[in-house]
Amino acid sequence: SEILLNDAKMFDGIFLDNVELSIQKVDSVSPTKKIKEYSTDTEYRSAWVLYLTAISNKLRPKYQVWGNMISDPVTGDSWNSYIEYLDGGMNEQFAIGWPSGRYSIEQWNKDLNQAETVFKLGKRASLIVQGDNGSDALEPFGLGSYFLVSQNDQATFRYCWHADYNRWHQFSNYKIEFGNPLGNRYANNSIW
Repeated sequence: SEILLNDAKMFDGIFLDNVELSIQKVDSVSPTKKIKEYSTDTEYRSAWVLYLTAISNKLRPKYQVWGNMISDPVTGDSWNSYIEYLDGGMNEQFAIGWPSGRYSIEQWNKDLNQAETVFKLGKRASLIVQGDNGSDALEPFGLGSYFLVSQNDQATFRYCWHADYNRWHQFSNYKIEFGNPLGNRYANNSIW
């Protein structure tokens, strides 16, 4: 980090890939080998908080620090203990989940709650919806979910397929200008 800070005119922040919100990914990579130091999510998350605190203290507020939040248990508050040390986060499974495990209505609502909390704290988010094997069928639902929570310029939206991140999907509904939201999202029976 000292080298980067000495030549800081080359960047205005950093993006941390794979900021883990649970020990789930580590456990799934090698079910027979566990991390000795961390036997629970709480211990593992505490270590992440210490790491993010150190990075934040070194770089912020002069430089932005963003994280790709992964292994999200979709509790609606899993980012909360990390976000104070970040300027923003990326959710690669926004609103729909991964193709291998789509969200229930309850998980969808918790995911949107998490985004709203991030925005209320003045932070930013990049919200990415994962399509199915090159299909664009889920894009309107993903974009609609984005519009339910986005506030002004705090969020960006992208629809893609995780195995084809190089392809940019351009949809005609990206050109619609709705203006700023009139208020918070709310349910009217089963319609939002």
